[in-house]
Amino acid sequence: MFIFLMLSLLAALTPQEGDTYRFPRYPAGDGTTPNILDLIEGRCFEYLECVPPINSNIECDPDFSFNCTSLVMDFKKDIAYQEPCTLGPDAFEDFVNNTAQEFPPNSHLLWSGTKEISHVYGLFTKRKTLEDSLVGFMMNDVAFCGSVETGFDFRQCPSCQTFSESASGIFWPKASAKVSTILCLKLGSH
Repeated sequence: MFIFLMLSLLAALTPQEGDTYRFPRYPAGDGTTPNILDLIEGRCFEYLECVPPINSNIECDPDFSFNCTSLVMDFKKDIAYQEPCTLGPDAFEDFVNNTAQEFPPNSHLLWSGTKEISHVYGLFTKRKTLEDSLVGFMMNDVAFCGSVETGFDFRQCPSCQTFSESASGIFWPKASAKVSTILCLKLGSH
């Protein structure tokens, strides 16, 4: 019965042809999402003002105090005008650290490679995913790669030798590790 409910919920939440999306999706290989800095700054303000998208587990916290403009500058300094496949292991360190937030214990669902079903399960069980955190909300379904000449490459992100050399391959594991570390510290304190 549980599997039937999960599959029914997944079918209901799966976008259908003609649906409009709040956050556009860009296939791998496309260039940087247009107006990326304005987009992620706007998402930051939405998150802080508690304007959650449909089908999310974001909860309002009146004590949030993040400087959205500063966070966007942290992101920009690590990617803009950089060689796209040579960012290095310290890229996005300030951005990820400065978006860190506290979470209630047992509130999150950690996943890898199963985004859609994990999000459906999270909604069903009231568990949050990385995309329900500030850093995940800001960067969800956003494509990004730097360009030495123009700051960002809006036409096509290059193929790096390995995914872990790409901007996404550096950013997402770092953001996930930060949220996981915070959650593990919470579990250890109870």
